[in-house]
Amino acid sequence: MIRAFARNGLVERSITASQRSSAIRRPLGAPLRYSIYGQSCASDPAFLLSFARSVSTTSSSTEKPSTSSAESIQLQNSKQAPRKPKVDLKPAPVKPTKLPASPPAPAAAPPASVSDKAVAKTKDASSAVLSAAQLALKKADEAKSRDIAEATKHGILAPPPEGAGTIRRGIHQIWELTKFYGRGIKMVVKNSQRAKEMQKRVKEGGHPLSRWETRFIQTYRQDLKRLIPFLIIVLIIEEIVPLIAIYAPGMLPSTCILPSQHQRIQEKRRERLTAAVDANTDLLRRIEQQANDSGVVPLPQLDAYATSVLSTILNASSMISLHAIRRWRISNKLNEISKDDKLLIREEYGKRLTSEEVTQALEERGIVVANLKPADQARLLTWWLKSTADTDETDTVSRRVALVALAGLQKTGS
Repeated sequence: MIRAFARNGLVERSITASQRSSAIRRPLGAPLRYSIYGQSCASDPAFLLSFARSVSTTSSSTEKPSTSSAESIQLQNSKQAPRKPKVDLKPAPVKPTKLPASPPAPAAAPPASVSDKAVAKTKDASSAVLSAAQLALKKADEAKSRDIAEATKHGILAPPPEGAGTIRRGIHQIWELTKFYGRGIKMVVKNSQRAKEMQKRVKEGGHPLSRWETRFIQTYRQDLKRLIPFLIIVLIIEEIVPLIAIYAPGMLPSTCILPSQHQRIQEKRRERLTAAVDANTDLLRRIEQQANDSGVVPLPQLDAYATSVLSTILNASSMISLHAIRRWRISNKLNEISKDDKLLIREEYGKRLTSEEVTQALEERGIVVANLKPADQARLLTWWLKSTADTDETDTVSRRVALVALAGLQKTGS
């Protein structure tokens, strides 16, 4: 129904608008056909109804644009972004002052110079370390060449073929060293079988182990501990084996050391022993005074410096430089020497030993043998053994500490 009323109103409004437009477009001077105040129009009810509706429609149509325009303006204002708040700068910017006419005084050295010095020191230290490493590698390469030449001379390694170039010669050396290390590893396995046979004989009631057999078993056990690290080193970088022979010979199995390497290890050992004894005469004299008439010096009475020197003399040094660890290693070393002393005493005070074995026995006890004849070395070993023959078991370590000091001071009574 509402839609019907709307259509009727729309039709009537269009009719009224057409009549009004025709009235407006009439020619000038033409008489009006209708007059809203005339009788003819007033008497027509249809005309009155159309006129009333046209007036009401016109007034409403004229009011709508103003409403729509106000709403559009309000919508535009609502769509506009809100204004940013005004920033009030307090205090105001400082005006630049005029520069002084005189030139400024020179500023102090910036702190960057200190960092530059530190960087320079670091570079110097790194370059020094690099040069030392290069020198060590060069030294190891030279030692390796000498070792290979010496081993080739004695028939341990096969010589390279005649006319071989540099590459072929290098490959040949690597192959020969690999075979030598392989033979050394096989020798460790064979020594294991021999050690088991010796121990089995003793368990079954056979004659006891001799000094040579005892040391053979000890050497085998040490080689077995060193075997796996040595294999890893050979597989990763075989070139550093000469460096290990120079600076860390304790990492090499005895069956994988070339004769020249073994000789160099012994020479380094003698140099360290001689230097430690010569540089610590006062310390050895103080240890002698502590012994007095008892002839024993308990190991716990020695300070950290004394244990450090004593561990160097007895070749019992460790990578961890702690006083307790040094004292423990010295005690173990002297207990091993005590067992060896008993074996030597049983074998006629070492009369069955060769001159090389006598020298080795004295150096193991921290006694310098440089410039000593074989007969003098034998007498020195006899003095040591007789001095420990009647020692009580509780004084095994303390008695030998005093003997090390006496031997270093050459107060052996021989």
